[in-house]
Amino acid sequence: MVGDFKTRSPEETRVCLQKWLPKEEWDAINPLLVGFGQTVCTPLRPKCNICSVNNLCPSAFKESPKPTPKSHKKTKAQRRVLET
Repeated sequence: MVGDFKTRSPEETRVCLQKWLPKEEWDAINPLLVGFGQTVCTPLRPKCNICSVNNLCPSAFKESPKPTPKSHKKTKAQRRVLET
């Protein structure tokens, strides 16, 4: 079991995983973890029902936090001059 890392950013998670996983395994495991995170264990609406390790996961089947709405700031139009 990997463990339940309490991190606040992908960078913190990377550091924790590198401390836990032997360096000679990094190249082999990286594409597997990236693919898993992109397809199954996503930040919003993870697919716990198809996850093969959901019985080991402390976050399995918990409701994901609601995404915060993005502000729609209008950018000021810029005047552009084309020289011919």
